[in-house]
Amino acid sequence: MLRKNKKETFLSRNFNLQEPDCKDEDGTFNGLICPKEQADLLKKTNFLAAVSGSIALYRGYYDLAFVCYGGALVGYLYWSNPTQSWRRMLDIGFIQFALWWHFYRSFGAENFITYVILTSIGAACFTLGWIFFKLEETWAGTISHSLVHVFANLGLIILYMGRIEPVGLIDVDFTFN
Repeated sequence: MLRKNKKETFLSRNFNLQEPDCKDEDGTFNGLICPKEQADLLKKTNFLAAVSGSIALYRGYYDLAFVCYGGALVGYLYWSNPTQSWRRMLDIGFIQFALWWHFYRSFGAENFITYVILTSIGAACFTLGWIFFKLEETWAGTISHSLVHVFANLGLIILYMGRIEPVGLIDVDFTFN
């Protein structure tokens, strides 16, 4: 049985981004957690992690590049078919690892403060997206989640453009400073 979901929202009034006509009885969109069109947008903004990874690689931050490329890979894997599955758990787990690894590596970095501010804005966008999703405003939730990708990767790029001290086993400094 399908539920109708035709409420008017700010985005539907002003940007012609209509909420999906219906959800399945289980609360999904043909088994997906969001409509395919919205998942495709998230898959595209997720690609920003590969851009960040390339900058990290160029700057000689190989561990951080690996983490960015890994995030791009698991994000692509998940957003290609966003269901409640092992791909979702892999995406969530790897992104949490990536976030904590970047925080660990960023302490003492030249652009630490700017990185933390932009990452915090991204985290706020994630929370806002979750709220919109619970309010069944899927487009607003999707755009908010896309902004997570934008702000987080902008923070990473700025972090990588400054000096980051090598740590632990990664004690070789290959940067071009």
